[in-house]
Amino acid sequence: MDTFIKNITARVKIEEQISAYAIALDEKDWEGLNLVFTEDAETSYGAKDSNAPFICKSRKEIIKMCEEGLADVGVTQHLFANIRITIMGDTAISKSSALIQHASKNLSEGKSYEMWGEYTDNWTFIDDTWKIKNRELIVLKEYGNMSIDELK
Repeated sequence: MDTFIKNITARVKIEEQISAYAIALDEKDWEGLNLVFTEDAETSYGAKDSNAPFICKSRKEIIKMCEEGLADVGVTQHLFANIRITIMGDTAISKSSALIQHASKNLSEGKSYEMWGEYTDNWTFIDDTWKIKNRELIVLKEYGNMSIDELK
């Protein structure tokens, strides 16, 4: 396969994985995250000016953090746009803008949380699949009720 076709295919597969991440969170399919992250993946989530981001040091920790953080929340929606991808052989870097919304289980209460952010992901092509090896989320702006406990 020539380089152009290989790079286009990689871009499509990485974008599909970004969507798979969002769908797994919104459907609370925690096992689906196994298909997105390498076993030794690391993540860092925090505000732009934060000196103490939330860090996970393995796929197992990432899944636990997602499950504990969202299991009791009502509806969530993770939207990604402005995806930029640089392919470098069997590795890649992507940046994507995110709009993330959480609402309480009782929608009539009107409790919600919204976050604008940017993900930077380092990808590796392993076992014929693109997976995230390292992820950083920079939270740019938050609105609404930031306490997950309030959204139960």
